[in-house]
Amino acid sequence: MLFESNLYNSYEVYKLQNSNKQYILPVTLITGFLGSGKTTLVKHALRNKMNLKIASIVNDYGEIDHDGGVIEKAGLDKECVKLTGDCMCCCKNLSDGMRDSVWEMLQASNSEEPEVHDQMDYLIMETSGVTDPTQIIEMLEMRFGKLTRARLDAVVTVVDMDHLLADLDAGRPSSAVAEKQLLSADIVVLNKEDLVTAEQKEIALKYVQSLNPEAQVHTCSYGQLPLHCFMDLCVTPAQASEAVSHEKGDQPRLHASPTGGKFRKTLSKTSLDPTSSDTTQGSLEADSIGAANLTNALGHLEVDNLNSVTFQSKRFFNLAKFQDFIALHLPEGLVRMKGVLTFQEESTKRVVFNLSGRRRLGFEMDGVWTCPASSYLVLVGRGINEQEILSQLEGLLSAAVAEESLLEEVQEECEQVKALLRADLRFDVLDPACTTAQLANNAIYFRLTAARAMKMSVDQLHLRYGLNFNAMNHLCMNLVNSHGILLSCTEIDEETQGTPQLWLRFALGGEQSFQHMWNILEECSTETMRQHTGHLNLACNCSC
Repeated sequence: MLFESNLYNSYEVYKLQNSNKQYILPVTLITGFLGSGKTTLVKHALRNKMNLKIASIVNDYGEIDHDGGVIEKAGLDKECVKLTGDCMCCCKNLSDGMRDSVWEMLQASNSEEPEVHDQMDYLIMETSGVTDPTQIIEMLEMRFGKLTRARLDAVVTVVDMDHLLADLDAGRPSSAVAEKQLLSADIVVLNKEDLVTAEQKEIALKYVQSLNPEAQVHTCSYGQLPLHCFMDLCVTPAQASEAVSHEKGDQPRLHASPTGGKFRKTLSKTSLDPTSSDTTQGSLEADSIGAANLTNALGHLEVDNLNSVTFQSKRFFNLAKFQDFIALHLPEGLVRMKGVLTFQEESTKRVVFNLSGRRRLGFEMDGVWTCPASSYLVLVGRGINEQEILSQLEGLLSAAVAEESLLEEVQEECEQVKALLRADLRFDVLDPACTTAQLANNAIYFRLTAARAMKMSVDQLHLRYGLNFNAMNHLCMNLVNSHGILLSCTEIDEETQGTPQLWLRFALGGEQSFQHMWNILEECSTETMRQHTGHLNLACNCSC
């Protein structure tokens, strides 16, 4: 793949050829409405950058820097600047912080001192979900000041395709900010492709093209998009005669395009450019001034009748109660919900939780707490009653004394669920006696492997066919959760097994029964097996 090329092949030659040129920092601006998948796309780029040196600036609206924290915990924050508390398009402190951060990167890149010199190859800038990007575009296209040598290569707008289609079906008007983000885009990424049909995808494509016919449009799931689709990178084959020292000259090298901005639409120059002789104002500029006045006067959330609620607690959540809340009691008008949680059942482990759009529930194990455990949730929606939702969330916290009496009641249901799972040869059920891990007494732990159906051990299937059972179960969990049912997971790390095993988990004793989820689980397990083992033509003894 193009984005997997090695930056440092013939790198000495490349540096010598460009040493007399002024350093320009290419910038990709990633925007999109709440829950569209911006941070997921940024994480994908940082994980697949190979030897490119990519810096990131992440702006998170609200009291808590959740998105920057997610990047930090993923180990991708080495060159990450986090701007929190408001939008950098209308908050002077944050916009100044953005300018200062870019300036420091440019200064470090120009330094002749080895201990200071640290040239970035690229900068990815992620806005908050309620940011109007037009003012940031103007900042980045200035021809003077601290951002002079920052080159805007592309404005990338990430769209939740499933949520967009729901709005179109219901005849609901688009969010004012979301529409602004689409109109500003050079590239539109229609995310969450896995949640829509081929026919629905065509409807979304036609809508985006009608709104912004000049933009390039890509579709993907979970932000899995090749870097060259949204970053201005170029590959130049290195000639063998150009090779210097130990480097090979027969492989391509990857670097930021020297010409730059191949994705940018042709826009009229902003009036902020003193060198411009163009006295006309483009439609984007005029629109941006109007939008800036509107958002500065009313606030980003208020423009779309949105409000935000933050919940924090040092107590632990009860898993069964939280499952019921997600499946049955979410407030109407909720657009986005994200946070870090701690559950009573496994109080040493961190869980990153995300709810975006209508059907994307994210439940990710995030290691163990290295400080006193706590929980927080940020909710954004239309017409959310702050006191009511805070009271609801408070009621989801554990009350250990009262819950002990429920354990006997769930034992019978637990045995019934185990029998149901064991009857399906695709599932393995975890026996508490066979692990040293601390398990919840009111939860059932199981795993999709099809080992019994194949009459092989899990290790044999892995060694012979390369099956990744953690990835398989993660997919199964996501498919189930797309139906609005919270199936969670946990990692069990046995010393003799190396990589922790991912086990699916469902807490009993709540309003929902496991049997209610069973038909959905069967369907999602079949689809998971098709995606992971369909190409192997394995003969099994189950009903899939």
